Amino acid sequence: PPLQAQLEHGTPQERTQVVEELIPESRRLMADVFGNYVIQKLLEYGTREQVRTLGGQLEGHVLSLSLGTYGCRVVQKAFERVDEEQKIRLGQELHPHVLDCVRDQNANHVIQKILEQVPSPHLDFIASAFLGHVPVLASHCYSSRVLPRIVASWRDGQRRALSDARRLLPQ
Repeated sequence: PPLQAQLEHGTPQERTQVVEELIPESRRLMADVFGNYVIQKLLEYGTREQVRTLGGQLEGHVLSLSLGTYGCRVVQKAFERVDEEQKIRLGQELHPHVLDCVRDQNANHVIQKILEQVPSPHLDFIASAFLGHVPVLASHCYSSRVLPRIVASWRDGQRRALSDARRLLPQ
């Protein structure tokens, strides 16, 4: 049977064997046109420990994977499956790159997934990146999709800063 079906319907021993063989190649597979599907299945059907191991393979590579057509799918699936501590750590990798990510056709989906999956106290870096850039980002084809989620996550002080910025815009 195909590898993906084996992961979906195989025994725990078969899954473990597949995971052990694929881990050394997992980072390359994450960005591959076909391999990304296998990694997504591993994340979906793997044990907690296997998912943690795959999440560890993402560390240090979240930005490059998020910007890629296939890697961004794996990163999104990882945010659905890894534990909260890993979600926070992986999300923080994008801290200096939020504005680039929200304007990217692939990475904007990762930012949206982070907003959906990471606890709100750990999202300030995303909301703060938008402050001072809202008019430009609101008119961009990709970041405009993220903007409503960002605004929903803002605390009162950040909303006040946005209101103050609006008053300064030319009418």
